[in-house]
Amino acid sequence: ASRGDDGNLTLSPNCTLDAVCKAGSTGPLCGACIEGYTFNSQDKVCNPCKENGKDVAELFIPYAITAGVVSVGAGVMYYFRERAMRSSLVRWCDGGKIRLIRRFILSHANLKILYGTYQIICSTSFTLEVTFPDLFVDYMNLLNIITFDMFGTINLGCLDFGIPTYLVYILISSITPMLLVALIWILYAVRIYGLEPCLFRHLRRRAKRRTSQLKRRELEEIHHAHIEYSLLVTYLVLPTVAQAQFKGLNCLTLESGRQYLRVDTSVDCSFESRDYQLMLGITIPFILLYQAIPIVWFYTLYTNRERLNPPVTDARRAYEKRAKDRSVAHLRFLFSDYRCSGYYYEVLDMYRRIFLLGLLPFIEVPVVRAAFGCMFAALSCFLFREWLPYYSVTANSLALAAQFQILLTFSGAFTVLSSDFNYNDDLLALGLVVTNVIIVPWMTWMGMRTMAKHEAHDERTCKLQTQLLKDKTADRDKFEAAWGRLRAAADGVEAEEQVLDGAAKLADLHHHKPMQQREYGPNGFDELIAEAVSAEDAMHDTMRGFVETMGGHYDRGPLKNKERIMEKTYSDYGTYYE
Repeated sequence: ASRGDDGNLTLSPNCTLDAVCKAGSTGPLCGACIEGYTFNSQDKVCNPCKENGKDVAELFIPYAITAGVVSVGAGVMYYFRERAMRSSLVRWCDGGKIRLIRRFILSHANLKILYGTYQIICSTSFTLEVTFPDLFVDYMNLLNIITFDMFGTINLGCLDFGIPTYLVYILISSITPMLLVALIWILYAVRIYGLEPCLFRHLRRRAKRRTSQLKRRELEEIHHAHIEYSLLVTYLVLPTVAQAQFKGLNCLTLESGRQYLRVDTSVDCSFESRDYQLMLGITIPFILLYQAIPIVWFYTLYTNRERLNPPVTDARRAYEKRAKDRSVAHLRFLFSDYRCSGYYYEVLDMYRRIFLLGLLPFIEVPVVRAAFGCMFAALSCFLFREWLPYYSVTANSLALAAQFQILLTFSGAFTVLSSDFNYNDDLLALGLVVTNVIIVPWMTWMGMRTMAKHEAHDERTCKLQTQLLKDKTADRDKFEAAWGRLRAAADGVEAEEQVLDGAAKLADLHHHKPMQQREYGPNGFDELIAEAVSAEDAMHDTMRGFVETMGGHYDRGPLKNKERIMEKTYSDYGTYYE
């Protein structure tokens, strides 16, 4: 069941038109399955348990194929890595534009952006309770593996655990990442101490011998690698685990005032219900545990903020200095893709994903939920465009396009849910697919070009400012050196007095008032430029001799052109000449 535009509950697909539940469905609004049936999340119906084995196999097959292909591919690449690097074909493929494309696709930042974006989009059907047109549904099914929500789709209804079935989903989704992280650190112990199952009793002796054979740098790199693996696991699964956990607290209210769990209406959301008490007692601690992970990230980053955001004016130098700092290398997964000033952006982005996947469904009316999601996505677009937290121009362009991709998908959902729009299913589905497949890459390319121009301008400005500071420093050093030579050659006379005496002699020698420049005719500017050209060489020779005599270096400057002379005449004297 779901709520319509007016806020009233409508029947789920498990209900017939006469409000009698279909075979296998039971409970309020037909939101649960009877014994001997299990809920199929793909078809949104309760299927007999005898058909469940096939359903489970179909759900596992994509994950098994993906895992097998990735494992075999990684093994082959690792085995032939040295031979492949010497291949002329590989060297050719790794050059020019192909290398740029490879770096773009396999960029650490770009992969994270794409993963987070499609994780949100693939969860839109549940978070907004919307049924998209078939073409777009098929498109999302192709991407559904990356949501890491396989444990929330496996049919467990035929197994009797003695607790609500959805609580089993929560336990599986919450405990599995913890086991993965534990496995990562068991492997760490194996790599460090060389543990073998039959030699645990020799732990201390083996550990001491093994550790002495490894250099400190190698131990540090292994430690950093396993911290990064742990961070990767939490980054991948945290939003979907949080979504599964929050589903266990999301109840719907009937007109009678009774509340039932939205994902399983056999659970009464009242404190008198044993199942609901058990749901709260297990789910809330898991929620607190998982929601504390980004807080721990932020605390760790904040305590190292001086190293993550070095007090260096030049952004490039600050970024390079941070990248070389080995004291924060174990946190590189969290900050390496961002500008120094935005080292904590990963935490904000994680909570953005958790909000869109886990908290947004708590808004009762789907159309209001979709509207609120559109406003939140639009605000994200605006804030991201102003901030641009990634260090790479390409990553900023892709991330901004991804923000618009989410906004357009939410807008499509709002169109479907609202009764105020008349739309064609095929055109809407085609528009959503084109938006995700074609328009977003085009926006990325256009944004990358624009941002590259701004980046080049900022870099040139920074170089000019840096060079200006260097020139000022060099001029000051030259002045100090010239003044020192003048003092050394003063022969008992203070250098200041010598300079003042020379200035007085110049004043006596040229005691007449400066003569005003003669009047020029209609072609006055051209005549002025011609006169300057005729006197240019003599003037530069005189100035060069004076400067080099004082130990300086003389650079000959250009003459002002006619347009600049006219501009300066107007700005300095208020006189404009045609």
